[in-house]
Amino acid sequence: MGIVKNNLPSVMEQFGDLMSVKDLSKLLGISSQTVYKEIKSGTFGKPLKFGREYRVAKINVMDICFGRNQD
Repeated sequence: MGIVKNNLPSVMEQFGDLMSVKDLSKLLGISSQTVYKEIKSGTFGKPLKFGREYRVAKINVMDICFGRNQD
């Protein structure tokens, strides 16, 4: 991942409660195409779709980054 876990909480403050594909790509250090694949596979939980753009809840991203179970 692009961000070290120790710095994650301070880095996450710059994002709103919903994160765009561009935000996720920047934060995780992966391509937008990979973000779309992960959204489609359900890695980030159920995304919200506004028109043609997806948004993912920041809490879901934090859960994944810290290895917390989403059940």
